[in-house]
Amino acid sequence: MMRTRRRLTLLLLAQIGLIGLGISRFDSHGIRTALFEVIETGDRRAFAWPPEQRPHWYRIDPGEAYRPLQAQAQALLPEGEIRWEAVERLGAFVGDLWTEAGEPVEADSLIAIRSEIESGKSANCAHLSWLLSGYLSSLGVFSRVVGFDAADGIGGNGHAVVEVWLEKRRKWMLMDPLNSALFIRDGVPLSVLELREALLADRTEGITIRQGPTHEIPKERLLAEYEGLIRNITLDGRGDLISREKNRYGILQFMAPLLDQAPRRPRRAVANLIGARSVRVHLLDEFARPYHPRCWRLLSWALFGLISTLPLTVWGLLRGRKEPF
Repeated sequence: MMRTRRRLTLLLLAQIGLIGLGISRFDSHGIRTALFEVIETGDRRAFAWPPEQRPHWYRIDPGEAYRPLQAQAQALLPEGEIRWEAVERLGAFVGDLWTEAGEPVEADSLIAIRSEIESGKSANCAHLSWLLSGYLSSLGVFSRVVGFDAADGIGGNGHAVVEVWLEKRRKWMLMDPLNSALFIRDGVPLSVLELREALLADRTEGITIRQGPTHEIPKERLLAEYEGLIRNITLDGRGDLISREKNRYGILQFMAPLLDQAPRRPRRAVANLIGARSVRVHLLDEFARPYHPRCWRLLSWALFGLISTLPLTVWGLLRGRKEPF
């Protein structure tokens, strides 16, 4: 019995240590695999496509999903062709919603995000980017959210921006709502790929930044901050706040109201293990680092196994203490 108890104690300590180690890393990498099937590619065309040639994995949510945002967007933008100056104005409006005060936004839908921001909660760059993209979509303007995942690819200090398709110029335009900023060279707004190439090749001469009054990082420091953030960029398969919510927990979707109340890490782990996944494309080149999504999915299963057997280990240890030697 002494030997059994000793083994159980060692097993319990090992489980606690492995769970702690796994969770400490899973939260940073979990977003790579939770709800996403990660595709890593060195082909710039995975990012450079025009709307009419969008890949099959990029879903478009129905127009009515954005209708509640339409009236507010129409009041900010004039009717007719959307020029980049109009997008800048809408981006500045969304940026003005940002505040460092208040509890963080925890909503998973565009309308709920807007409601929580208006109630005084603090939004991050992703919330503002999704909201700006939603406003543009409500007007029929094609846009997409692009993620920056920093030099290490972990994403703990990442960023999110919006790219807007300018039909007249036949190009993408980067708009950063958190910093109310856009980047211009020779009178033309730059895309994410154009700015990334200029920053990582140290060719930033001639780039000017237009910035609104509300921002997290002043324009004097913005290019330096972007240089570290823009090495790893990702593009999601859209529908990330509407379509994917329909089956985020897979066969356990019927428990969604209960699971949605769980802490972030367990909720993300369940979605990672059995949920329906959208595509996330990661541009992998000489400046980027791979995400190794399969390794982190295996870690998720390992954590699930450890946590599942933890009660049995504790029960066995307590039972062994009650029995006489």
